[in-house]
Amino acid sequence: MDKRSMDYLKKYTNDLQILSINDLPDPAAVLPASWLEVLSTSETERAAKILELWQPFNHELENVLVCLKENLISIDLVYHTSGYSLIYGVKSGDHIRYYEGKTPLSKNIPDRIRKYWNNLPEGLTAFYEQLHNGWFYFASESMGLSPVENWSFLGDDQWNIVEELGNLDFSLNDMLTVYGNGMGDYVSLDALKPHGESILWWHNKAPHRSIDFWTAVDTWTHLGLIN
Repeated sequence: MDKRSMDYLKKYTNDLQILSINDLPDPAAVLPASWLEVLSTSETERAAKILELWQPFNHELENVLVCLKENLISIDLVYHTSGYSLIYGVKSGDHIRYYEGKTPLSKNIPDRIRKYWNNLPEGLTAFYEQLHNGWFYFASESMGLSPVENWSFLGDDQWNIVEELGNLDFSLNDMLTVYGNGMGDYVSLDALKPHGESILWWHNKAPHRSIDFWTAVDTWTHLGLIN
Protein backbone atom coordinates (compact mmCIF):
# COMPACT_ATOMS: atom_id res chain seq x y z
CA MET A 1 0.00 0.00 0.00
CA ASP A 2 1.44 3.37 -0.98
CA LYS A 3 1.68 6.41 1.31
CA ARG A 4 -1.23 8.20 -0.37
CA SER A 5 -3.56 5.29 0.33
CA MET A 6 -2.25 4.98 3.87
CA ASP A 7 -2.87 8.68 4.54
CA TYR A 8 -6.40 8.34 3.20
CA LEU A 9 -7.20 5.41 5.49
CA LYS A 10 -5.70 7.18 8.49
CA LYS A 11 -8.27 9.96 8.09
CA TYR A 12 -10.75 7.46 9.49
CA THR A 13 -8.56 5.46 11.89
CA ASN A 14 -5.48 7.28 13.19
CA ASP A 15 -3.84 4.23 14.75
CA LEU A 16 -3.95 2.11 11.59
CA GLN A 17 -0.86 -0.03 10.99
CA ILE A 18 -0.03 -1.94 7.82
CA LEU A 19 1.62 -5.24 8.74
CA SER A 20 3.14 -8.35 7.30
CA ILE A 21 2.86 -11.71 9.01
CA ASN A 22 6.56 -11.37 9.82
CA ASP A 23 5.64 -8.48 12.14
CA LEU A 24 3.58 -10.82 14.33
CA PRO A 25 5.30 -12.85 17.07
CA ASP A 26 2.77 -15.69 16.71
CA PRO A 27 0.64 -15.20 13.57
CA ALA A 28 -1.31 -18.45 14.07
CA ALA A 29 -2.56 -17.21 17.43
CA VAL A 30 -4.32 -14.15 16.01
CA LEU A 31 -5.09 -14.95 12.36
CA PRO A 32 -6.97 -17.82 10.69
CA ALA A 33 -4.86 -20.38 8.84
CA SER A 34 -6.64 -19.43 5.61
CA TRP A 35 -5.53 -15.80 6.02
CA LEU A 36 -1.95 -16.90 6.63
CA GLU A 37 -1.98 -18.75 3.31
CA VAL A 38 -3.15 -15.60 1.54
CA LEU A 39 -0.64 -13.33 3.28
CA SER A 40 2.22 -15.73 2.62
CA THR A 41 1.89 -15.15 -1.13
CA SER A 42 3.25 -12.17 -3.03
CA GLU A 43 1.17 -8.98 -3.09
CA THR A 44 0.29 -9.58 -6.74
CA GLU A 45 -1.08 -13.05 -5.96
CA ARG A 46 -3.14 -12.16 -2.89
CA ALA A 47 -6.27 -11.01 -4.73
CA ALA A 48 -6.67 -14.32 -6.51
CA LYS A 49 -5.88 -16.22 -3.34
CA ILE A 50 -8.42 -14.40 -1.17
CA LEU A 51 -11.14 -14.90 -3.78
CA GLU A 52 -10.71 -18.63 -3.37
CA LEU A 53 -11.94 -18.14 0.21
CA TRP A 54 -15.03 -16.34 -1.11
CA GLN A 55 -15.99 -19.17 -3.47
CA PRO A 56 -18.20 -21.01 -0.92
CA PHE A 57 -20.39 -17.87 -0.93
CA ASN A 58 -20.57 -17.52 -4.70
CA HIS A 59 -24.29 -18.39 -4.73
CA GLU A 60 -25.16 -15.91 -1.99
CA LEU A 61 -22.92 -13.05 -3.20
CA GLU A 62 -22.78 -13.66 -6.93
CA ASN A 63 -22.66 -10.02 -8.06
CA VAL A 64 -20.15 -9.06 -5.39
CA LEU A 65 -17.85 -11.91 -6.45
CA VAL A 66 -18.03 -10.93 -10.11
CA CYS A 67 -17.11 -7.35 -9.20
CA LEU A 68 -14.23 -8.42 -6.96
CA LYS A 69 -12.85 -10.77 -9.60
CA GLU A 70 -12.76 -7.89 -12.07
CA ASN A 71 -11.64 -5.06 -9.80
CA LEU A 72 -9.85 -6.30 -6.67
CA ILE A 73 -6.29 -5.00 -6.89
CA SER A 74 -4.82 -5.31 -3.38
CA ILE A 75 -5.09 -7.09 -0.04
CA ASP A 76 -3.31 -5.75 3.05
CA LEU A 77 -3.17 -6.91 6.65
CA VAL A 78 -3.88 -4.06 9.07
CA TYR A 79 -4.24 -3.55 12.78
CA HIS A 80 -6.13 -0.78 14.55
CA THR A 81 -8.24 -0.24 17.64
CA SER A 82 -10.72 -3.00 16.85
CA GLY A 83 -8.07 -5.60 15.98
CA TYR A 84 -6.75 -7.32 12.87
CA SER A 85 -8.42 -6.94 9.49
CA LEU A 86 -7.81 -7.34 5.81
CA ILE A 87 -8.16 -4.19 3.72
CA TYR A 88 -9.39 -4.78 0.17
CA GLY A 89 -8.50 -2.24 -2.49
CA VAL A 90 -11.21 -2.32 -5.17
CA LYS A 91 -10.84 -0.29 -8.34
CA SER A 92 -13.92 1.83 -9.08
CA GLY A 93 -13.57 4.07 -12.12
CA ASP A 94 -10.48 6.22 -11.68
CA HIS A 95 -10.19 5.70 -7.93
CA ILE A 96 -9.93 2.92 -5.35
CA ARG A 97 -12.54 1.99 -2.75
CA TYR A 98 -11.32 0.32 0.42
CA TYR A 99 -13.29 -2.38 2.21
CA GLU A 100 -12.50 -3.93 5.57
CA GLY A 101 -13.00 -7.55 6.57
CA LYS A 102 -12.33 -8.27 10.22
CA THR A 103 -10.85 -11.56 11.35
CA PRO A 104 -13.44 -14.18 12.33
CA LEU A 105 -11.25 -15.07 15.31
CA SER A 106 -11.99 -11.66 16.83
CA LYS A 107 -15.77 -11.86 16.90
CA ASN A 108 -17.43 -11.52 20.30
CA ILE A 109 -21.07 -12.43 19.83
CA PRO A 110 -23.23 -10.57 22.36
CA ASP A 111 -25.26 -12.89 24.61
CA ARG A 112 -28.58 -11.45 23.45
CA ILE A 113 -27.67 -12.34 19.86
CA ARG A 114 -25.90 -15.65 20.44
CA LYS A 115 -29.17 -17.34 21.45
CA TYR A 116 -30.53 -16.65 17.96
CA TRP A 117 -27.38 -17.71 16.10
CA ASN A 118 -28.95 -20.91 14.73
CA ASN A 119 -31.90 -18.95 13.33
CA LEU A 120 -29.73 -16.98 10.91
CA PRO A 121 -29.98 -17.53 7.14
CA GLU A 122 -27.95 -20.34 5.62
CA GLY A 123 -24.43 -19.19 4.88
CA LEU A 124 -24.43 -16.19 7.20
CA THR A 125 -22.93 -17.95 10.21
CA ALA A 126 -20.39 -19.63 7.92
CA PHE A 127 -19.33 -16.27 6.53
CA TYR A 128 -18.71 -14.93 10.05
CA GLU A 129 -16.99 -18.07 11.26
CA GLN A 130 -14.83 -18.84 8.23
CA LEU A 131 -14.13 -15.64 6.31
CA HIS A 132 -14.80 -12.31 8.02
CA ASN A 133 -16.49 -10.83 11.05
CA GLY A 134 -18.27 -8.35 8.80
CA TRP A 135 -17.16 -6.92 5.46
CA PHE A 136 -17.93 -3.25 4.76
CA TYR A 137 -16.86 0.03 3.16
CA PHE A 138 -14.01 1.26 5.33
CA ALA A 139 -14.73 5.00 5.24
CA SER A 140 -18.33 4.75 6.46
CA GLU A 141 -18.38 1.32 8.12
CA SER A 142 -21.52 0.61 6.09
CA MET A 143 -22.73 -0.86 2.78
CA GLY A 144 -21.71 -4.30 3.92
CA LEU A 145 -22.27 -6.90 6.61
CA SER A 146 -21.58 -5.35 10.01
CA PRO A 147 -19.25 -6.82 12.64
CA VAL A 148 -21.40 -8.95 14.92
CA GLU A 149 -20.56 -6.68 17.86
CA ASN A 150 -22.40 -3.88 16.02
CA TRP A 151 -25.58 -5.82 15.35
CA SER A 152 -28.64 -4.46 17.11
CA PHE A 153 -32.42 -4.71 17.10
CA LEU A 154 -34.68 -2.18 15.43
CA GLY A 155 -36.40 -1.72 18.78
CA ASP A 156 -33.19 -0.29 20.24
CA ASP A 157 -33.88 2.98 18.40
CA GLN A 158 -36.75 5.42 18.06
CA TRP A 159 -38.26 5.61 14.57
CA ASN A 160 -40.47 8.51 13.49
CA ILE A 161 -41.82 6.40 10.64
CA VAL A 162 -43.51 4.03 13.12
CA GLU A 163 -46.29 6.55 13.82
CA GLU A 164 -47.10 6.72 10.11
CA LEU A 165 -47.07 2.94 9.71
CA GLY A 166 -49.59 2.30 12.46
CA ASN A 167 -49.80 -1.18 13.99
CA LEU A 168 -47.06 -3.50 12.80
CA ASP A 169 -47.59 -7.26 12.62
CA PHE A 170 -44.04 -7.87 13.82
CA SER A 171 -42.04 -6.62 16.78
CA LEU A 172 -39.16 -4.24 16.23
CA ASN A 173 -37.56 -5.86 19.28
CA ASP A 174 -37.22 -9.11 17.31
CA MET A 175 -35.80 -7.57 14.13
CA LEU A 176 -32.02 -7.97 14.05
CA THR A 177 -30.09 -5.44 11.97
CA VAL A 178 -27.03 -7.03 10.38
CA TYR A 179 -26.46 -4.66 7.45
CA GLY A 180 -26.78 -0.88 7.24
CA ASN A 181 -26.48 1.42 4.23
CA GLY A 182 -25.17 4.35 6.29
CA MET A 183 -28.35 6.37 5.73
CA GLY A 184 -30.56 4.81 8.39
CA ASP A 185 -31.85 1.86 6.38
CA TYR A 186 -31.18 -1.79 7.21
CA VAL A 187 -31.41 -5.35 6.02
CA SER A 188 -33.04 -6.95 9.06
CA LEU A 189 -33.91 -10.46 10.19
CA ASP A 190 -36.68 -11.72 12.42
CA ALA A 191 -34.48 -13.42 15.02
CA LEU A 192 -37.31 -15.59 16.35
CA LYS A 193 -37.97 -17.39 13.07
CA PRO A 194 -35.77 -20.22 11.80
CA HIS A 195 -33.58 -18.88 9.02
CA GLY A 196 -34.93 -15.43 9.80
CA GLU A 197 -37.69 -13.74 7.82
CA SER A 198 -35.98 -10.76 6.18
CA ILE A 199 -37.17 -7.20 5.63
CA LEU A 200 -35.71 -4.01 4.25
CA TRP A 201 -36.32 -1.44 6.97
CA TRP A 202 -36.47 2.11 5.67
CA HIS A 203 -36.22 5.09 8.00
CA ASN A 204 -38.71 7.11 5.95
CA LYS A 205 -41.16 4.70 4.29
CA ALA A 206 -42.91 1.37 4.79
CA PRO A 207 -40.65 -1.68 5.11
CA HIS A 208 -40.27 -4.13 2.26
CA ARG A 209 -41.41 -7.46 3.65
CA SER A 210 -40.38 -11.06 3.03
CA ILE A 211 -37.34 -10.30 0.92
CA ASP A 212 -34.60 -12.77 0.09
CA PHE A 213 -31.84 -11.94 2.55
CA TRP A 214 -28.86 -12.72 0.36
CA THR A 215 -30.32 -11.01 -2.70
CA ALA A 216 -30.64 -7.80 -0.67
CA VAL A 217 -27.11 -8.07 0.76
CA ASP A 218 -25.62 -8.89 -2.63
CA THR A 219 -27.48 -6.09 -4.42
CA TRP A 220 -26.71 -3.36 -1.90
CA THR A 221 -23.07 -4.35 -1.57
CA HIS A 222 -22.62 -4.49 -5.33
CA LEU A 223 -24.16 -1.03 -5.70
CA GLY A 224 -21.68 0.30 -3.13
CA LEU A 225 -18.78 -1.22 -5.01
CA ILE A 226 -19.65 0.28 -8.38
CA ASN A 227 -21.08 3.71 -7.43
